[in-house]
Amino acid sequence: MNKAHIDINWENYPSDETPINKRNLNKMDGSIDIIDDRVITLDTTKATKAEVATLVADVTFEESTGIITITKKNGSKITIDTQMEKIAINFDYNPTTQQIILTLIDGTKQYIDLSALITQYEFLNSDTVAFYIDKDGKVSAIVKEGSIEEKHLEPNYLAKIKVEVAKAESSQQAAAMSEINAKASENAAKASETAAKKSEDNAKASETAAAKSATAAAASESNAKVSETSASESSATATEKASSASQSADTAAEKADIATQKAAEIIGKAESAEESATKAQSYAVGGTGSREGEDSDNAKYYYQQAKDISEGLKGGLQPHGTVAFADLPALADVNAGWMYNISDEFTTTDDFKEGAGSTVPAGANIYKTSDEKWDVLAGTPVTGVKGVKEKSYRRGNVVLTAENVGAVATGGDTAENTATFTSSDVADGSVSAWTSVPKLSSGEKHSSIFAKVSQMFKNVRYLYKMLGTTDISKIGNGTCTGAISSLNSSLGNSFKGKYDVLVSSLSNNATWTQYQIADVTKYKFLQLQVRDGNYSEIASNIIAYDFFKDCNTYQRTFGVWANAWENFEYCVLCRYVDNTHVGLYVGTRLTQAVLSGLY
Repeated sequence: MNKAHIDINWENYPSDETPINKRNLNKMDGSIDIIDDRVITLDTTKATKAEVATLVADVTFEESTGIITITKKNGSKITIDTQMEKIAINFDYNPTTQQIILTLIDGTKQYIDLSALITQYEFLNSDTVAFYIDKDGKVSAIVKEGSIEEKHLEPNYLAKIKVEVAKAESSQQAAAMSEINAKASENAAKASETAAKKSEDNAKASETAAAKSATAAAASESNAKVSETSASESSATATEKASSASQSADTAAEKADIATQKAAEIIGKAESAEESATKAQSYAVGGTGSREGEDSDNAKYYYQQAKDISEGLKGGLQPHGTVAFADLPALADVNAGWMYNISDEFTTTDDFKEGAGSTVPAGANIYKTSDEKWDVLAGTPVTGVKGVKEKSYRRGNVVLTAENVGAVATGGDTAENTATFTSSDVADGSVSAWTSVPKLSSGEKHSSIFAKVSQMFKNVRYLYKMLGTTDISKIGNGTCTGAISSLNSSLGNSFKGKYDVLVSSLSNNATWTQYQIADVTKYKFLQLQVRDGNYSEIASNIIAYDFFKDCNTYQRTFGVWANAWENFEYCVLCRYVDNTHVGLYVGTRLTQAVLSGLY
């Protein structure tokens, strides 16, 4: 918005550089009028206290709980619980316990035993297929030789074989028929040889007749030479006639070229005369369309401008005081140039130059013009107002609503509004990693807020991808932790009564002790338990025998914690020595550790 007023820099008497005259006073009136209009606009468009009270004053986000709190100007609050504290933000793998460790946003951890996810399969040979396992534990299947019967073939493939058999039989029959046809062809060839001999005799007779025809052709050649001489004489005569006609054609062409040149000269002069006439009209009155800006660059336009300026300098305005519009003298009773200050707001009539219906604010100056009309000295005010969504202008004290200008009213519905922002979201399955998102802060733009929200949607898609799509709603209580707990419990129950106790240790001196056990190769799994004084299980862990063989160093062990994670006073560790020996480490705070073999 530009300034409405520029300082005049008044000077004191006796200086005459800044006189109190029409120009300086009108300059101040004009500035006051603009400021008055701006004040009215501000008053009609400002928000009320009640409207401001419902606006958002602050938005906070609690990272530990995922709760968004929106505080309004009137002090009321709205909370949105995103349940983000239940989202996993990182995971790790403990090779010692063979567990996946999920870390949630709120700092809690969830543990998943990989052994609970292992399924044991057994492959049985059949009359057709045999299985074998290589040294790397990979299973392969082969088809036994001579075991495929007609019932094993795919129906379409069996049909193709039968079709090919039928084709072979048909080809055999066709070969026999071809042999018969070949014999018939041999007989036909002999008959053709006899016919050829007869044709040779006929050819000799034709040779004699051809000699007679040659004698007749020689006589015809003599007659043709006589006709050739006569044709040459006729050709010479025709050539002379053609030369004469060509000369006449050349003469006619020259005459036509001269006529064309003269016609072009006449047309050019006519076009030049027409162009000059158009140019003269353009510079005189305009309106020809032959020059850019000719309607404001011609003699008529400049004459009218000079006339208007001349009439404006004939005399000055004569102030006649301030009156109410109702007390304004009749137009016929005043002289041209008389000026009145109107003390109240009024609406113009047909006596005004701008016509009737215009609203003029109080304090305006009007004067009588030389053409017997009132004119507003400050210029014609705004004749009408309309919002961008309105079809027609309105006059008077106009109130613009949000609907008039296409805005959303306070408390209105923004369902159809479009928000522009840079989105980080991707399609399901496309995200490959978790991305850290800065915290939401008060005063952020919508584009920044939506950009961060889109990144969180992308992170949620990553978690969804990592969790997989297998339906676990019927396992446990339907949650990840509930399903894992249920599977662990089911796995434990499946081995009840099908195990041998290999070691029951009471040595809790926190040192490694070696024990001799039964051959562990006959067990599918090994279970390590921590029990209390009543021999009740406190905690346990299960590992497959194939994995247990790899736990053969002090750094690679199989263990279970009875209380605090990574507190060795509450843990039992087991390592593989050989198929009949194991090493056990029992924490000082534990009462008993049991190693069992599960069938």
